[in-house]
Amino acid sequence: MPRHLPPLNALRAFEAAARHLSFSQAAEELSVTQSAISKQVSLLESHLEVILFERQASRVRLTKQGATYLPSVTAAFDTLAEATREVAIKRGGQQTLNLDVIPSFASLWLIPRLQGFHQAHSNIEVELTAGDGPIQFANSKADLAIRCLPAHLAQGSARLLFKEKLLLVATNDFLTDNPISKPKDLLQQRVIPQTTRPALWDQFLEAQGYKRHNLQFAIRSEHFFISLQSVMASLGLGLLPDFLIQQQLQSGQLCHVMQLSYHTDYGYFALSPGYKTNLHKVQRFVNWLEMQISV
Repeated sequence: MPRHLPPLNALRAFEAAARHLSFSQAAEELSVTQSAISKQVSLLESHLEVILFERQASRVRLTKQGATYLPSVTAAFDTLAEATREVAIKRGGQQTLNLDVIPSFASLWLIPRLQGFHQAHSNIEVELTAGDGPIQFANSKADLAIRCLPAHLAQGSARLLFKEKLLLVATNDFLTDNPISKPKDLLQQRVIPQTTRPALWDQFLEAQGYKRHNLQFAIRSEHFFISLQSVMASLGLGLLPDFLIQQQLQSGQLCHVMQLSYHTDYGYFALSPGYKTNLHKVQRFVNWLEMQISV
């Protein structure tokens, strides 16, 4: 059955103009005139029999129909681009894997292991971007993202890498000055809070059977790698993911205080847009990640 497709040049003009919300920037990207972009968009609107843009004096804005149409058009062009790259790969070409990774995971776990990936997959070059918060693939060139999320927010093609288990840790110097022999001793100690999870210490103490009482907050931080540095500087007690601090525990730089831990409902997930999930480079990297985790 033949496909009833709109004019492809008109689609390209629409997609570029919608991304930039500018006919002039779309013209610059596609190396045509602004008038050509306007004509192609009008052609597409005639073909679809819907208005895609609201034209205003100094700018354009997507209509509801245009905003609904854009993600599918962008995904289709991305799929074509990736399929083209896949053909090049099968000819032995070099390819780039764009990763968007939360800073703590990148600095404490991923980067120290990346050399092994390069040795196993020399034709895949990794481009690493530090990101946090929800990943919007429609506005990102990322092929794969790694995020720490509550399990119920991980949807679609998300693959669980680690369930989050936080360990109560401190340095020997801190414990020498602040002896802790029973859970109740924690109530009088300085702790390192996470600004992104303000209730974390309350939840941990409740799991031990206590409500918060006179906790002294030391330096506040947004990311676990900053919390780790704060704990290493003996500024207070920390709750840190077990897999991120194995080296410090094994070397004796950190102590696992009273062997206390806390299982949260968070996990570390590998996420990719559906049309990229089965790409060779994405599959190779995720498989490599899972092998590293199982070691």
